[in-house]
Amino acid sequence: MPKSKLSKPKLVLASLGGLIIAFGVGFAIWLQTPWAHDKAKTLAAQAKVLEKTNEYDALVKYQMATFLDPANASYENAIADLYLQRHRPDAAILALGHLPKGEGRQRIAEIQFRQGKYDEAVRTLIDDRSGPAIELTAKCLMEKGQGSAAVELLTRADTDEAALLMALAQASLSQPVTKRSVSSPEAAQALQRAEAGKLPLAQELYTRGLLHSSQRVLESVPNDNVEKFKLLANINLSIQPVTSAGLKQAQSVAQAGLNLNPGDLPLRKLLRDVDIKLGLSQEASRQTNLINELSH
Repeated sequence: MPKSKLSKPKLVLASLGGLIIAFGVGFAIWLQTPWAHDKAKTLAAQAKVLEKTNEYDALVKYQMATFLDPANASYENAIADLYLQRHRPDAAILALGHLPKGEGRQRIAEIQFRQGKYDEAVRTLIDDRSGPAIELTAKCLMEKGQGSAAVELLTRADTDEAALLMALAQASLSQPVTKRSVSSPEAAQALQRAEAGKLPLAQELYTRGLLHSSQRVLESVPNDNVEKFKLLANINLSIQPVTSAGLKQAQSVAQAGLNLNPGDLPLRKLLRDVDIKLGLSQEASRQTNLINELSH
């Protein structure tokens, strides 16, 4: 039988396929050269300078740096930071998703946590048994009102943060706090605040981003305490995403606090800032005048 021969079109396609494969291999090798890595560092340095003045150009340069040095996770993290500054958490999560599974997972879960997507954050960390992953999962459980489950989970982590979170969860449940040793003076002081009463407990929960947990504890603080309303206002301003309803709630509780103490300057400044965000220019101007009077 005569030997089969490739037709000219097939021969051309085969040749092009070989060239493409060769080019791909060569390009992959080129990306490992010092020149590509140095160029990526230069672009990233330029992007860092541009972050405050031209976020779009900074983003493009970080993306170019990632293309030249895809193994450098700091560039993807910088891209995520820029998206977060522009209030685009979903885009930040997408950028971090390009990292190897272990590297971007905790950062993605942190973003989901701040957005109040607790179930998604828990699913993101489902296979992660590290200390930080256990702590973040416990925080999600606490925010969902599952403090007992959080306490049980935190027994698996032997860190200062785990000890503190366990104390906060137990105190929030009005349970005796387990005495666990901590290595830093800051953690020891935080543990003392967790047992110092409902208001210090709520403030400590707030500082750790446990906003809903703090709100629940504040329900048991008397309404004659101006610090309660100040903290409630800050919580409403911190819950993401910020909504008109959240701003109005912050406005309401700030005003309630000022009814107790009209001379509370930080609370009045907070109310003015809320009025500005709500577009209430006349109210904001009135608060500014009162602030000026109180400041003299």
